[in-house]
Amino acid sequence: MILKYLGFFFSVLAAYSLIKTQSIFSKKTGILFTLFVSKVSWITLIITSYYGFKNFSLIWFLSGILIPVATIEISYKLLSNYIKNKFPDTSKLQKVKTIIEYLIIFLIVKFVFF
Repeated sequence: MILKYLGFFFSVLAAYSLIKTQSIFSKKTGILFTLFVSKVSWITLIITSYYGFKNFSLIWFLSGILIPVATIEISYKLLSNYIKNKFPDTSKLQKVKTIIEYLIIFLIVKFVFF
């Protein structure tokens, strides 16, 4: 039973983290990310929630949803504050973000068509 709950917990954590990651990218990367990753993550989150609701009590189900979501939200907020304080000049950070976005577009195209 513990392994089932841990699987449920980490599935919610992984699915929500990918859903939250979509908001970081620009529109051009966001479209590809939405089509290929975010939609699957939403489906995974819904199916995992249904599984958790059917197999665990209401308290365990709610804690299995709320703790991962709160963890991801707090982590993204802390990471955002850290990056803003660490890199006051955002031009270099913007260049790195653009390179990462093009790399993601390239990898998605490569895996879909080749």
